[in-house]
Amino acid sequence: MNTIEVSSISGIPSAKVLSDTGERAYVTLPVVVLAMLDVGRMIFLQVTDFSPHPDLAFALEISPKRLPSEFMVGSKSVEPNEILTIAVTPSKARYVWQKLALYGEPMTSHDYRDENRCNLAHMCIIVRLNFKIQVYQGGLEGFFGHIHAWKRGPDGTDDLWEGEQLDGLMHRLSLRMTSCLYSQLSLRFPIGRYIDKFVASDGATTAQNAVLNSPVVKQLELMQTQISTENAKKRRLDPRDAVFQQQLTQLPTQNEPFTFADVSADIQSEEHDSFGARSENSSRTTTKTWRARNTVDFNTLSRIECHSLPNHTEFETKALIADIIPSPEAIFVKPFKRTLKISPFRVLLTKGDEWVTLEALSEQDVCHFFGVEEAEEVIHCMPELIMAMKSLLRKEVGISVKKQVKKLASGHEYSYWAIVSSLNFLADQIPHESQN
Repeated sequence: MNTIEVSSISGIPSAKVLSDTGERAYVTLPVVVLAMLDVGRMIFLQVTDFSPHPDLAFALEISPKRLPSEFMVGSKSVEPNEILTIAVTPSKARYVWQKLALYGEPMTSHDYRDENRCNLAHMCIIVRLNFKIQVYQGGLEGFFGHIHAWKRGPDGTDDLWEGEQLDGLMHRLSLRMTSCLYSQLSLRFPIGRYIDKFVASDGATTAQNAVLNSPVVKQLELMQTQISTENAKKRRLDPRDAVFQQQLTQLPTQNEPFTFADVSADIQSEEHDSFGARSENSSRTTTKTWRARNTVDFNTLSRIECHSLPNHTEFETKALIADIIPSPEAIFVKPFKRTLKISPFRVLLTKGDEWVTLEALSEQDVCHFFGVEEAEEVIHCMPELIMAMKSLLRKEVGISVKKQVKKLASGHEYSYWAIVSSLNFLADQIPHESQN
């Protein structure tokens, strides 16, 4: 077996070179899975790392005709010469699908046996794939070897997900990144660990320009221009767009996007006027009119840009806890002969069509949530804490959050909603019978 080291799909030898040598060449690369479809005698994965290769069978139109042909990841479509087809034997199909299903609940609406439900591009599932590269009718395709889905280790890292190959993929992904994709990936994959690396480097100009020229930022610019009109007063800005733009672009002051700072003054702590009811004078009011502690409905909270607020500004609201990521069992980590750790986690709140992500990122955040001074104090009550966290899922609770700031390695600041309410406070709102 001849293993070749390449940094991307573009680096795979040409079909002519492989035909001339006649060797079986095996490649391992991190890729994004676009689709998986059973076409009869064989199942095919369609994958990409967003780098082109002129000899790919899919681009030469010699792959099975039933395979999907259009994919959109982030702000750009995937070109045919960026799509590599990987043949999977029927005996391994279920195993591969189970690995992809580690992505989570969104996979339940997809099926690799159904042409109408096999396209996975919008989920941007990132895996590490080993395959034999082979020549078929003059084009290149792969034959499945094994697959490794990213999974957070005991210390939150995975050595398989470092190096030039992944850096290249993340760089190309950053050029098509949108706020929606970034938020989605951050729930399942530590995207901030990689994307931030490129923003911080001198070579980030291209990536930043791509973001600045994306439809998301263009929309923000349009909203900024229209802010003085009554129609603009009714326009909503997705808080995910604001967080993403702050993290990836760090625009100069004169280019700052329209924020909900202007409308904050009119959404008082106990009652909330419609956006259209503002006076001309009130439109100039800044977020400083928010009190240190505020009571708001969830719809209002979902509209507020976290990064535009003073640090530690607190809000009390009521919402449904849709998910806790990772699962409660995975939050407590006790490596062999090492100190107990509590992993950072996210809590997803929702109500109607709105949602807000809360985060416990620092040791102070997680210890506050569990009501302890140090992580080791929970070692004797982990089962009870896990059960209490599970009891919150899909339940509506009153909860307090506050704006918190984390310093990134690049020097940028990442604003997030931290959880003020303790686990005991939240669990006490759940009827006892619901916890069984």
